[in-house]
Amino acid sequence: MFNIKLFTKNLGIFKIIIHIMSLTVRLACMLFAVLILGLLVVDHVSAMHMGQRNNNGVIELLVAGLVAKLLQEHHHHG
Repeated sequence: MFNIKLFTKNLGIFKIIIHIMSLTVRLACMLFAVLILGLLVVDHVSAMHMGQRNNNGVIELLVAGLVAKLLQEHHHHG
């Protein structure tokens, strides 16, 4: 009986750790998305000043997918 109580108590700690880890991963993904979007804005502005526009459609698609995934997870957990 004691082992079962100890196990369930440890299980609660693991749930807390997993929750904190998921929050950390979400925060890291959001920071990464903001960084990439910031780099795209700087690249776009500098390309406009130089009179040329680089084709970075692949990066824009990756960022759009990442943002959509983050919004989907936020909607699921919120």
